[in-house]
Amino acid sequence: MKHDIIGTTQRRVDAWGKVTGRAKFAEDYNVAHQLYGKVLRSKYPHARILRIDTSKAEQLPGVEAVLTAKDIPGSKVFGIVVKNQAILAQDRVRYLGDGVALVAAASREIAGQALSLIEVEYEPLPVVSDPEEAMKAAAEGQLHQRSNSAEGDLLPPNTFVHHEVRKGDMEKGFAEADFTIERKFKTQFIEHSYIEPEAVLAEPAEHGGVKITGSIQNLFSSRRSVAAALNLDLNKVQLIQSTLGGSFGGKDEVMTSMCCRAALLALKTGKPVKMVNTREESMLESYKRHPYTMYYKWGVRNDGSITAMEQRCIADAGAYASMSPFVTWRSVVQATGPYYCENVKTDVYAVYTNNNYTGAMRGFGSPQVNFAIESMMDELAEKVGKNPLEIRLQNGFERGAVTATGQKLEHNVSLKEVLTKATDAADFWNKWKTYRRCHSETRFSGSPCLPAGRKNLERSSILDSSVADPVLSKVEALPQNDMAKRRGIGLACSYRGVSLGAEGTDATGTIVSVQTDGSVIVSSGITDMGQGAQSSMSNIVAEVLGISLERIQCLNTNTSRVPDGGPTVASRGTIMGGSAAKRAAEVVRATLLDVGSRMTGVAVEELDIKDGYLVQRQTSPPAPLLRGEGRSLRVPAEKNENIESGEELAPDFSPGKVNPNKHKRTVLTVSTTDRLASFAELADEAFRRGKPLYGFGWFKSPKTSWNEETGQGEAYFTFVYGCNVAEVEVDTETGKVDVVNFTSVHDVGTAISRSGVLGQMYGGVAMGLGYGLLEEFDFEDSVPKQLNFDEYLIPTSMDVPPINAIIVENEDPVGPFGAKSIGEPANELAAPAIVNAMYNATGKRVYELPANLERVLLGHKLTREGERGSALKEKEETWTDASCKIRHGVE
Repeated sequence: MKHDIIGTTQRRVDAWGKVTGRAKFAEDYNVAHQLYGKVLRSKYPHARILRIDTSKAEQLPGVEAVLTAKDIPGSKVFGIVVKNQAILAQDRVRYLGDGVALVAAASREIAGQALSLIEVEYEPLPVVSDPEEAMKAAAEGQLHQRSNSAEGDLLPPNTFVHHEVRKGDMEKGFAEADFTIERKFKTQFIEHSYIEPEAVLAEPAEHGGVKITGSIQNLFSSRRSVAAALNLDLNKVQLIQSTLGGSFGGKDEVMTSMCCRAALLALKTGKPVKMVNTREESMLESYKRHPYTMYYKWGVRNDGSITAMEQRCIADAGAYASMSPFVTWRSVVQATGPYYCENVKTDVYAVYTNNNYTGAMRGFGSPQVNFAIESMMDELAEKVGKNPLEIRLQNGFERGAVTATGQKLEHNVSLKEVLTKATDAADFWNKWKTYRRCHSETRFSGSPCLPAGRKNLERSSILDSSVADPVLSKVEALPQNDMAKRRGIGLACSYRGVSLGAEGTDATGTIVSVQTDGSVIVSSGITDMGQGAQSSMSNIVAEVLGISLERIQCLNTNTSRVPDGGPTVASRGTIMGGSAAKRAAEVVRATLLDVGSRMTGVAVEELDIKDGYLVQRQTSPPAPLLRGEGRSLRVPAEKNENIESGEELAPDFSPGKVNPNKHKRTVLTVSTTDRLASFAELADEAFRRGKPLYGFGWFKSPKTSWNEETGQGEAYFTFVYGCNVAEVEVDTETGKVDVVNFTSVHDVGTAISRSGVLGQMYGGVAMGLGYGLLEEFDFEDSVPKQLNFDEYLIPTSMDVPPINAIIVENEDPVGPFGAKSIGEPANELAAPAIVNAMYNATGKRVYELPANLERVLLGHKLTREGERGSALKEKEETWTDASCKIRHGVE
């Protein structure tokens, strides 16, 4: 079905404010008489707190409050799933980001000075930094009190989550296999790397409440924690979202703790309190993406079919539970990928350590397992003499497939469609064969063997070395200095459950309010973090109401203005928030069409709203309109050639009751292009008639199910499918890997905004490239080694290759106009595609991310000894400044 707005390229509704600098980010908010809050953080990654003395800080001029855990009137801990995260540590610190005390002062400088005056006496405790070692820890190494549940008693030490999937007969599955593949994979900590550090402004509100404005991703969960900490009802805690400078899942719990702290200081002092993290404070305190250690063992027949899949995954949860129970649950559901297997055993654990706690990040438990799955699929292909595409087409899901969790896929399963489109677009068949033969024949001493671009190579000859290869015959030798560089191509595919699924209640609401001048306000519980949620919902509302985007303003989320619609996570913004927006807009549209019918005498079913006008759908018998006394509707002549310029037409509910002495009936013939009234006139008339121009839409996801004991059930109500193909160039002398071409194909259901979908795909590739090749938040005995972007490397525009993004659309009956999801799927496949391409280039496989210079060249990572460069530079500048003062006689 053709749409006017949906599927087209539209300007983002928030673009103007961001490109002009008028958008207000959290740090831009200031009010009179505000104080500045700062946090004293732990000195050790693990220690008991023996004594805190704040007396000196309290006496410093300009300091208005110094608080510790004992000053929190309500709950001292919070957590969405497990409430064990400290707002301020009371008797024990568990990682270096733990807050110990708070200060509110007249300036940031005074607040910082006050922190240095707080005396804390610690008793250092043993540090546990490796999750597998943590699972063997003795009683004194337990970071949290054990669960009282029966399962909690059976779990290894420091283990607080165990998800499992059991399907079929594993003994039978391995017995039927001709051989097994058994591998160990590891992934790393990842920093979210949003450009805007965390910031909030907390203000004492009327009636003893508090208003908080900040860079908050999930406002409703943060509000619950603030209310619990302050012993306030929810209606006295108002959280307002400022424009966010990125999040990627990272501004959840870290913002909850900041909101709680700022609110405590604001109510203690009776003044507004502003808190802003520096980059170092942000990276020290914030949670990261979970690193996984994964053990995969598969049984395979010689024909390439998989008889058994056994997985054991251990996630480093860090110091607190955070979102680990949900992140690891998604991992257990998708740990075997979109491939058939009758016999599956999967165990996923989350384990406490003294590292930064880990939580939600774009991909949410999928990037880790996809790295293992797609590496295994390539190895499987090589073992049975097939190419990577053939093995996936052989084993990949189709409609009606039954997943590892026993769910029958009844929707349009487009896995093979995205695989085929991606590989055809990237010329995968031709390049994979060419590069593979090059690396095996030249043993890293030949040219990059760039293919000539022939796309119609016979598939049966991919691995047949006896077949003459015209591509290879055309390759010319390159200069000697280029002979160490090798080209390769690789692919990866996935399926991903949409929205929250069986991990929790999944519902949200949106409000659409039409103003009397025809402008529209949209309010939603879905937060726009830069991903374009407001634009998607505005597009949907504009399509339903038949108006342009210029008429719509989408407001930032405010917990006192919209109902609690759950967290903005799991790529649920469009499918959930958009569905609610569509329902809300349809309520308003029905009201407007009813009013339009009463105005014109045309039946509702014959009316439509198109391009900002009330129009008649098709040619119909003459429609009576009344002209005479009372309020009248002016229709310019150019809108209806049957009306003289300036003629006034009075609407009427009941033409039959009109006094013939006062009104003259005018008969008009209305064609398919007739414009009966403008949208603004229609809205104004609805207001005059006392009709509500307000629509509330609530959308709850279809039913899902889950059996914790067996790991069986309908985990998600629908899935999305994607395929990435990466082409790389590997320098075998230095280990440097350059991604030179990339193809990204995703089935999004329906593209609500084509530019928005493409933006997500481009950004997902860039972030996935960083995950695969560059990024690693490293620790040494739970002490972070990178606290700024001088050493934590993220991709720049120079690292991102040309990206061919292909949108596949198979409408889903659940989503608005058939839309599903794209934000997280776009990010979860780049790394395994790159690693598989590296193997195609070199014959060397990497089992640990990131596949950076040292891992590619040496097989292990290198670590810095001593302080980082920026810290040494700061010391040098301090020393230079001091020496200058001495030389000039200045004390």
